Amino acid sequence: MRMLRKIGENLHFALTILLAIGLVPALLAAKLPIRFDWPRLLETFWLGLNIQSVFFASLLYIICFPIRETIQPLWRRYWNQKVRFLILFLLFVQLYLLFGLTAFLFLSVVAVAILELAERTRNQPGGFGRALFSFLIPATYWFIGLFLVFILNQAVIAVRPHRANDAVLNRLDSWILFGATVSELAHKAFTALPLMLYRFLDLLYFAMFAQAGGALIIIGLRIGRERALQFVATVLTAGYIALAIYFLWPSLSPFYTCPAHFEILPKALLSYSVQQQLLAYVTLLREGGKLGEIGTGYFIAFPCMHIATPVVALWFLRQWRRLAVTLLGLDILLCAAIVLLEYHYVVDLIGGVAVAALAIAMVDGRE
Repeated sequence: MRMLRKIGENLHFALTILLAIGLVPALLAAKLPIRFDWPRLLETFWLGLNIQSVFFASLLYIICFPIRETIQPLWRRYWNQKVRFLILFLLFVQLYLLFGLTAFLFLSVVAVAILELAERTRNQPGGFGRALFSFLIPATYWFIGLFLVFILNQAVIAVRPHRANDAVLNRLDSWILFGATVSELAHKAFTALPLMLYRFLDLLYFAMFAQAGGALIIIGLRIGRERALQFVATVLTAGYIALAIYFLWPSLSPFYTCPAHFEILPKALLSYSVQQQLLAYVTLLREGGKLGEIGTGYFIAFPCMHIATPVVALWFLRQWRRLAVTLLGLDILLCAAIVLLEYHYVVDLIGGVAVAALAIAMVDGRE
């Protein structure tokens, strides 16, 4: 039993290596170019995601941990050395002038968080560098695994038929939803619910990535790099299982096959443009169109990694009750966003939870 547990804990390393070795042959078999849109990949999954993750981790830290630990030490330090307020003000002005209001709101929180982390770790063993590496090293491994899954899932959809599997998922959903389908529910909701609510659900859907990154940062800083690596290993194991299922039984999101989706989905939502780009991209892949380089397309419907990843995060953050309850509430709303924006079937969500549970059982060796 101990040997099986050890294999499960470290299987992700072998899978990462095997997927990396098989990357080029898979692209050649799918007749896809061995060229990648590195600026987009790095901007989306490294720079942008890191900034969002620090922002989200900061908010969670302030909301879910005692004020005597979060705000009070920072305020006391600045109040006792008031020149810090001037420095911070000048920094904020510079950020606003360079990046505009929206980016300023994110970057100002990130800047204060990084400065505060440097201040609090100055006299600790290893200092600021050790604190950064507690989550940056796991984040780097995560980026590698995420890159492999994103690229290889495109090779699968380029060569494997999926429509029959989509129909099966739709029928399963109709049993769960008492005869209704995700598309029918979503269309009724589009006409009944206010646009402001849909803007919130849209934001919540894309904030999942920042939620997972924020969880990684908190785990790394509060427990250590080893536990942060274990969290990343669990998420990647779930992702690799999802990729294997996708290869054997590929399926796409409901919006791909819904003829009226873009007539009803509000154009003001980010999901509208993102889904149109994904639809155009998957059409290019499926029809063998000329593709200059591989981008950031992700098409795995079943199982849903958009809920599997938060479930893994909840497991690793469960020791902080307020934090876990806050994320659980967000994730319940996230399930609504996933369905009402037609990103996944309900069955996909059930599959995502199951895959997360399997990955946790395999990787997390703690009793």
